[in-house]
Amino acid sequence: MKTLLNPICNFIIPILLFTTLLSCTNNKEEIDEPDEEIPIGEKMLLLVTTTDTNLTIKLPLTGTVNCTIDWGDDTSETVTDSYLTHTYIKTGSFLVMISGTVTALHSGDLNESERTGLTGVSNWGNTGLTTMYQAFKGCTQLSYLSTMNESGFPESITSFYETFTDCSSLTKIPSGLFDNCAQVTAFTNTFAGCSGLTVIPVGLFDHCTEVTSFNSTFMGCSALTEIPTGLFNNCLYVKDFIATF
Repeated sequence: MKTLLNPICNFIIPILLFTTLLSCTNNKEEIDEPDEEIPIGEKMLLLVTTTDTNLTIKLPLTGTVNCTIDWGDDTSETVTDSYLTHTYIKTGSFLVMISGTVTALHSGDLNESERTGLTGVSNWGNTGLTTMYQAFKGCTQLSYLSTMNESGFPESITSFYETFTDCSSLTKIPSGLFDNCAQVTAFTNTFAGCSGLTVIPVGLFDHCTEVTSFNSTFMGCSALTEIPTGLFNNCLYVKDFIATF
């Protein structure tokens, strides 16, 4: 049997193949590479809890803000403004993931209802935090602090003034929370009014060797049953223990 070759097909088919290959090559050049995912350990992770539908939550993000917020309800946005708000349609607990730049947390200017939505911190991340001045002051429902991978606060933080003041639902401080905070000089009112706090971990301030004041650090922590031995042994420059407990 002989195979008949069509001269027209012999001409057209190579052209079609060449055109298809060229098209594929051009399309490949136009494809945008996906953004590199930021590791979870680099993100600030906050736990937000809503008890009513259509509840608006305000985050205490301030200072220099240029970050992406995943609100934990299948919505996200990139923001540059302080004190961001978000409305949750449903009730429940939501893990808010923050990546980018946030240099300060401050709840001092939030009203009571806005503060009660903040219930936990799963990771401090790497957002450039430099101050925790009144970061969670008055957040009465804040009950959970974590140090993911035992990392604790980043070393860039210099102020813990009234950071957790009146967080009455906080019962435990994670060990290693201040391990990176060698340059902090004062813990004034840091846990004052944490009436539910029952335990202070051994060695909490072991790496905070520049501290000069523990003024009112644990004042009003009425549920504490004991103080760990040697809690301040490495803090050789302290001049102020006024109302520490």
